[in-house]
Amino acid sequence: MERDRTRTHRKRGLYLLGLSPLGMVTLLAITAVLVVVSLPRLHGFAVRENERDALLTAQLLARALGEHSDAPPESVAALVAAADLQRQLADADYLADGQLLRRHGYLFRFATLAPGMDLPPTTAATVLAAAPAGSAPRPVVVAWPWAAPRTGREVLVASPEGRVWSHPNPVGTWSGPGDAPPVDADAGWRPR
Repeated sequence: MERDRTRTHRKRGLYLLGLSPLGMVTLLAITAVLVVVSLPRLHGFAVRENERDALLTAQLLARALGEHSDAPPESVAALVAAADLQRQLADADYLADGQLLRRHGYLFRFATLAPGMDLPPTTAATVLAAAPAGSAPRPVVVAWPWAAPRTGREVLVASPEGRVWSHPNPVGTWSGPGDAPPVDADAGWRPR
């Protein structure tokens, strides 16, 4: 009798979750395939969401910058406070004494288009175009990935007038706080 119980317990142990050993191996193989296929797709979705959030955040900051063009704030943190954007950007971190804002895998900072300069007005343009004489430097918002390609690739520039330029940043040249992109046509910007 004791021997029968031992055999039953051993047999039951082999049939974990009601599956035979071969069934368990099959279930584990199917699970592994699902994980291998799903994780890259989920990562791609997260990167696209980061890039979409970066575009919206850059546009939000650029609009606020335009509203404060008479006395532009000295930092991104000061602009967020002055424009009362704390609720919209509650999940943001500030770096470099408020000069950089980090949100959803992207960094944001102010840059200036030099007087008489502009980013390309068309996708075919590769040279800076002259603006009207006597124009003042124009502030823009620049956004680039915190850790390309893990958090995003695309780099953006948004102007207070609502114009947006992008760069695909295919090899992740601009990534992290120390690698902000240059705001000039030689960088390969194109309208978005």
